Amino acid sequence: MRKSDKKVENQLRIALTEVCEAALKNGNGFQWLTHQVNYSNFPKSLQVICVFDINESLARFMKTTSCQELGSLIQ
Repeated sequence: MRKSDKKVENQLRIALTEVCEAALKNGNGFQWLTHQVNYSNFPKSLQVICVFDINESLARFMKTTSCQELGSLIQ
């Protein structure tokens, strides 16, 4: 990983930590998030993965405005 990639990774980690903390406050089954990225194709390759406690929580979440809000926070 290049030095510039490490800087971007650190910025991503900080920003996504803030998103995660905000999402945890909703009490909607959200557990944590992580990301994957290929820095040779950044930002197109960035994927953010959100994890929920059970599939039913995810299904309920997808039907609410919280889903759109979380998407906006991630962007």
